[in-house]
Amino acid sequence: MAAISYDNTDILKDFADRHKIDYTLLADPESKIIGSYGVLNPEATGMMKGMALPGYFFIDPSGVIREKYFEAKYTDRFTANNVMAKLFPELGEEVSPKVDAPHLSVELSQSDRVVVPGSRFSLIAQIVLPEDVHVYAPGVKGYKPIQLELSPSRELELVPPVYPSLQVAGFPSACATPMTRACAWR
Repeated sequence: MAAISYDNTDILKDFADRHKIDYTLLADPESKIIGSYGVLNPEATGMMKGMALPGYFFIDPSGVIREKYFEAKYTDRFTANNVMAKLFPELGEEVSPKVDAPHLSVELSQSDRVVVPGSRFSLIAQIVLPEDVHVYAPGVKGYKPIQLELSPSRELELVPPVYPSLQVAGFPSACATPMTRACAWR
């Protein structure tokens, strides 16, 4: 892992020492590398001129960019653990209480144990249904879909939830009538 900044090497060394950063920080005081990656923040002026949009590239061993995560506002930042959890879920921090109920099981997790203002982190709710239970996906017409509702908070800026892809379970013989067609959504 490495980070790149428009700051000079002295500033980066001081920053790394104060924050106990043990990965490589690359100095790009003229923002040439930042510009070549196409992530130069066009709105940054004054002392911020040359600043990159906050984000991450995942570059494989052969040098190919496989994933990228960037924010439009420089004050919003994905945490490194959040990005790692997206790329490699098995490496994410274990912060996951589990709730079992008669009709479903819910496992809650988050990308980071600790965040600071401006950090972007993820909250994950994994819901497992018994085999004989089905729900309707968001966007279905004519039925009441399952949805996640989060209460507003002064401390957090919430973004809409991201649902997994809809999976249509086919039951050709059982879905001959409108009443039984509902079984196709699982």
